[in-house]
Amino acid sequence: MKNIVLFLGFLFFMACKEKQKADNEVNKSKQDSCFEQVEKINIIKEILKTENIQTYLHQEIKEGNPIRIIKNDFFIGIDSFALETNRYVKIVDSLPKNNLNLRLEILSEDTCRFDLGKYMFYSPIENAEVNGNIKLSDSVWVVTVNQDIEF
Repeated sequence: MKNIVLFLGFLFFMACKEKQKADNEVNKSKQDSCFEQVEKINIIKEILKTENIQTYLHQEIKEGNPIRIIKNDFFIGIDSFALETNRYVKIVDSLPKNNLNLRLEILSEDTCRFDLGKYMFYSPIENAEVNGNIKLSDSVWVVTVNQDIEF
């Protein structure tokens, strides 16, 4: 009898783990479908246009174009896009490690109704981090810088 109870407990535990895994996949898929790629690109563009971050994009050197940003969950479905005339952004894997690969994390509590969030930008060349907030105000993304640190 004890073995049956343990076996049923184990089955229940495994079923819960599978449900949690399925729920995570649904949430990830929901995030991708409810937050349009165009809007993601607009957010990224506004962050990259801030004066503090522009200094770390190295427009003056040939290797600074394209701007290479390491892929993360926010960039799902985006491979590259034009930032401005003759300048574009390419989303890359973190490997092989390259000092020109930049990191940009964009965080929000509600990815489907993204109107307020935080960002963190990191440049390995200068070992510098810029972080701040991004807010949708009257259909325009407003980017503020909280810190610009060179370690």
